[in-house]
Amino acid sequence: MFDNYQVKLWKIHEKIGQGPHEFPTVFSFFLPEYVPDSGPILSSNLLSPEAMLLTMPNTVGLLNGLFSLIKYGLSDCHDGFGVYPGYGGCSDNGLYEKSTGRLTYNPAGATISEYISDLALLLTAGRLSDENRATIEDECSLEPDNTSITRCIQQLIVSTGEFHSTSHTSRSGESRKKENDTPGESSEPYKAIIYFYLGGGCDSYNLLTPHTCSGELGDTVYDRYLKIRGKSDISDGVGLPLNRLHEIQANNEEQPCASFGIHEKLTILKDLYNDGK
Repeated sequence: MFDNYQVKLWKIHEKIGQGPHEFPTVFSFFLPEYVPDSGPILSSNLLSPEAMLLTMPNTVGLLNGLFSLIKYGLSDCHDGFGVYPGYGGCSDNGLYEKSTGRLTYNPAGATISEYISDLALLLTAGRLSDENRATIEDECSLEPDNTSITRCIQQLIVSTGEFHSTSHTSRSGESRKKENDTPGESSEPYKAIIYFYLGGGCDSYNLLTPHTCSGELGDTVYDRYLKIRGKSDISDGVGLPLNRLHEIQANNEEQPCASFGIHEKLTILKDLYNDGK
């Protein structure tokens, strides 16, 4: 492990909505007059500046980072808050071999109930409900050793409402309403746009390329395309040669290319274009 290093919270503002020196405006991270668009705060005519950051991505990012910190130490494991230190793997075994730091607090007490009370005092100011205490004790008592029990208790406490608030919380006792998964029939016409995200699967610069184009001093748009794609005296680059392109005719006389090329594997696009679809 490093003998000397700096703690780095990597792009923390992208994970929880806030970070050192990452103010989006001079007004800090939220506006003092902000009111949520819906919910009890709106109906009560109250302001809630912090609610600007209470989005699902930020909430999930915070929990991911806290769980990672507890289980693996400060690292990049499973969207953790840290960076990869250059060694180790992500193992929930209490060794923290991929971290640049870890939580070292050991709760006081001799029983799991006393561990929960000590950590609840530290993390929720003692506001953890009896119901949540019982749930945590039932789950964490299955762990094999004290260090595993401590990590289990920490993870479950940071998942409670008491940890994420500063007031007393209570359950309503009402069951969560189940949404109807089967949509009803509608007589209105319906259209949908479906996006396919291909991570690295589609090189857009080889999807549609210049083909037959005019230019100055023999340097056509296609020639510049090859240079941008890495063609040089020692390399052909990644630009596609003309014999690997399906040529389609351009329909705009004001631009320099009389035709364009479609990737050789996408014959269907050529046919659709030529058919006017």
